[in-house]
Amino acid sequence: MDLTTMRLVTDQAAVNLSVVGADSSSPFMLKQVIGLGPPEVAVYLAETRNAGSQHRGRRPLAREIIARVGLNPNYAAGQSAGDLRTYFYGLLSAGDQGDTDVLTVELYDANTNGVWAKTKGYVKRIEAAHFTKDPEVQVTITCLKPFLESPIRYIPPESIKLTPIIMNTGSAPTGFKAEITFNKSISKWSLTNSSGQALKFQNGFAEGDKLVIDTRAGRRQVLRYRDGELNANLLAALSNDSTWLMLRPGNNVLTPMTYAVTWDRFFYVPQHWGI
Repeated sequence: MDLTTMRLVTDQAAVNLSVVGADSSSPFMLKQVIGLGPPEVAVYLAETRNAGSQHRGRRPLAREIIARVGLNPNYAAGQSAGDLRTYFYGLLSAGDQGDTDVLTVELYDANTNGVWAKTKGYVKRIEAAHFTKDPEVQVTITCLKPFLESPIRYIPPESIKLTPIIMNTGSAPTGFKAEITFNKSISKWSLTNSSGQALKFQNGFAEGDKLVIDTRAGRRQVLRYRDGELNANLLAALSNDSTWLMLRPGNNVLTPMTYAVTWDRFFYVPQHWGI
């Protein structure tokens, strides 16, 4: 990934911070940014009396982005460093439609047409260097998720054959949403990945049933539609040894128990540990 621009966006202000192609006319100059790499990971250990420590899990901690931004006012047009600071402070008091305080950090790549990845967060602190030869501000953003997320990727149904191979372009595991139609009645069904992990359904499906599987974090559900209407929530129909399937980085093979199914829709959001 070749970072060219970092853009801070709210409904009141948008600050473009160029990494490549910045010139002397740019009002904001990105001097330094940290926090775009992999986030810190918390490791949980249980201390035992005689056997040392036992691993109890781990999770990525919240991402925090800190950017130092130089102010380059156009004095010939009557603009001052204070004017640029005031515009920058607009990031503190605005947001998007869903949350009036949230800010979006957009990352642009030289090889991508549009946004390569983005994350949302809150401005934790803005510090200003007022009385220096080179005025600047430093903004600290506490992000809502540890991952950077690329735009949603749809896999064309015609490219998914009997055993679909899904290429996860992200560097971190991510969930997916799939819609599957059964072409014949079946008493039980499962979907298995190349590691042998599977979603196993203990109940049957009739010809024409549509199954919606969503393994994305915060949206996990399995729904059965019959004759176009929601028929059942099948969470209780999963066997005890079922696993919520995720797409790992790279190629992922998903094998249905029977090939008498049609893949109608498949999409996921690539997630990245960092750049």
